[in-house]
Amino acid sequence: MTIRGLRALRGATTLDQDSPDEIDSKIQELFEEMVKANDLSPDDIVSVIITATSDIHSKFPAGSLRKLGLDDVALLGAQEIDVIGAPGLTLRILVHFESDLERSKIKHIYLHGAKALRADIAAKS
Repeated sequence: MTIRGLRALRGATTLDQDSPDEIDSKIQELFEEMVKANDLSPDDIVSVIITATSDIHSKFPAGSLRKLGLDDVALLGAQEIDVIGAPGLTLRILVHFESDLERSKIKHIYLHGAKALRADIAAKS
């Protein structure tokens, strides 16, 4: 039996363009898929860190997650490290949650062009 404790869940997606509607759509799609794949309830979620590549300027992605009802969850946005050759228009999420799920059973989610970031994980989902 695994003891309930703090876990971390990763995910990423890419945008087709930097626009408020595209950010809303893609970050909400990613977050909802992460929650569904890992059977999380809103009360399980402790905090969420969102990073955006330096070419995303039109909106704070955390605002897009607030639209999903995460009003009492700590959200933090940051800029991703600008590495030469790294894919652009990319949003990443790190969700901290409480669960008795074993770390090896956590389903990390990579969507759209972000599948290339972790092809090993994307192939399993």
